[in-house]
Amino acid sequence: MRNRGFTLIELLITIAIMGLAMGLVGPLAIEQLDKFRAQDELVQLEKTIKNHRRLAFINHHTTHIVLENQRASISISDDNQQVTEFEFISFEPQQLLINRNGFMEPTEVAVEYNNQQRVLEFENAGVY
Repeated sequence: MRNRGFTLIELLITIAIMGLAMGLVGPLAIEQLDKFRAQDELVQLEKTIKNHRRLAFINHHTTHIVLENQRASISISDDNQQVTEFEFISFEPQQLLINRNGFMEPTEVAVEYNNQQRVLEFENAGVY
């Protein structure tokens, strides 16, 4: 009895089927990964805003946040500005002001996320 391996035709058919399966599943996996990254950026934005509200309350200073396109510019004073670039979420031009007590005006932030408009709402009670 002779051991017989796979023929070239069998290997080519197997590779073609695997390539077809990857062609169908690959874009869905990449799309899902992008959704997870967008969700992560959204959570990062929420945490950043909440953190700056706490800092404004603790340090008794005002904070200005400017959201435009895919950029968030946070200014605590004229010489202290932090800029964060986002890849998966974007904003209509809007400005937020956090006063010395940690209260934010306006209390809503409009975000475009996964090609959908979403509004993040922040309460002005219980800042810390």
